[in-house]
Amino acid sequence: MSITYNNMIVTKVVTENDYYDTNKKKHIKYKKPKITKTKIYEGSPYCIGELYKTLDFLIEDNLEGYYHNAVLKVEFESEKVY
Repeated sequence: MSITYNNMIVTKVVTENDYYDTNKKKHIKYKKPKITKTKIYEGSPYCIGELYKTLDFLIEDNLEGYYHNAVLKVEFESEKVY
């Protein structure tokens, strides 16, 4: 028996609530948060170890420099195979 992980899609979501205006020299808030979605991975990991290594690499590679305004959304299908 094993568990498979198929059609995994990882999306980076960055939410910006404000920006710095150099002319006014202050932060200005957006009326609605600016949300940017980027698909960064699409594949089918073979096992839980490969799933972990893939997510670990993607987190280190894509979230560096984003402290609280970026997240990774992970979607996949899982099934038990005998």
